[in-house]
Amino acid sequence: MRKPLACTVIFVFCTSTVSLCGCWGRLELQDTAFVVLMGLDAVQSSSGEPLPTSEAGLEVTQAIAISRALPSGRDGGGGRGPAPMVVLPMVAPNLTVAGESIEESVSRRVRTTHVEALIVGEALARQGLEDVLDQTLRYSNLRHTIHVIIAEGSARELITSLAPSIEVGPWTEARKAVQSIQGRVSNQLHLHDLLVSSSSKSKDAMLPMMRTWQEIAVGGGESAARPGRGPAITGVAVFKDATMVGKLDEVEAAHALMLHGSFRRAFMSYPLSASADDGVLSNRNLVGIEWDSVKAQKRVTMIGERAAINVNLDMEGGVMEARGDVDLTSPEGVRRLERQVAQSVRFHCQRVVEKVQREMAGADIFYFGDVLRTTFKTWDEWEKFDWPKRFQEAVVTINVTVHLRRPGLTLQNPWKLH
Repeated sequence: MRKPLACTVIFVFCTSTVSLCGCWGRLELQDTAFVVLMGLDAVQSSSGEPLPTSEAGLEVTQAIAISRALPSGRDGGGGRGPAPMVVLPMVAPNLTVAGESIEESVSRRVRTTHVEALIVGEALARQGLEDVLDQTLRYSNLRHTIHVIIAEGSARELITSLAPSIEVGPWTEARKAVQSIQGRVSNQLHLHDLLVSSSSKSKDAMLPMMRTWQEIAVGGGESAARPGRGPAITGVAVFKDATMVGKLDEVEAAHALMLHGSFRRAFMSYPLSASADDGVLSNRNLVGIEWDSVKAQKRVTMIGERAAINVNLDMEGGVMEARGDVDLTSPEGVRRLERQVAQSVRFHCQRVVEKVQREMAGADIFYFGDVLRTTFKTWDEWEKFDWPKRFQEAVVTINVTVHLRRPGLTLQNPWKLH
């Protein structure tokens, strides 16, 4: 009885060790090129007009990792080493042709399964990404969970500038920047989000915009790029039907997320008295709030042929900084501050809604249409309703309730201090 058992154990051991062989499938690392960043740009003709992607109007930039230059876990020192990647641009009609051409130029098998981010130039985004999205669906080696970033300017320039001063992968810098704004500026980061929104009437995307870090030279009046400082997030690009129709800065994008209902913990500053004329924050009367919870309740009804949208925001946060005449030692002072902060939040939210309605072709980045869509019996009725046009004419009412906590390390309640 023991002999068959021993043979079985030996057989399992041998087969398991064979499967652990590093050369299984005859795929050697030195014969493989791993793409970590991919950029897409529109190619302009001699007259300056962007060429259609079907006419070799797509510039594909691939950043290939150099494995021998990447840091090993044993390296503890700093210093500048060899470049951790090589940037290869290629003009082609589609991703497949570009990949084949780059594979021929590097004499290696190009792998895109490790791509961390797809960076799209602003010109191509405004031209429209319908053809590009169709190509990504057919390009099986490109995961739908990769991050999508819109570059202010050229994607090729942004990828080239991601050259860290220490042994850090350039894709790490982009990942850190994207993670820092997730839920604070944008909630849609993946290629899958863009694919879904391109075919939706009520779920339009806003993707983070990034540029190279710059600093104004003291006394020179010119801006110069500083390598090794990482990319900078400048806001979000708003998409409608896979085409970029506008952009929002970081403050506008944050308040758009509040109305959407996906805003996460973040620090924001508000003036104590919101101006309906310009909305500029005052350095003399400023309050800094660390928001912990933002809940949005949305209701959409029809008044005749016009949609009426009502949003109630319930916000909780702590006071981190206060400049000016702010009395936090009395309940009335706290309530006064809550009313002023609520007024500022309402002003910013109302302004971003009006901007999207007026300038961005009815792109519903707030998902208001999802609330109204459930009242239609069939999909054909919803399609005929033409929500993007209705949203441009909709009346939006925003109500804000703010609950603030006061800072301090005293053992007594500041309300009871004299």
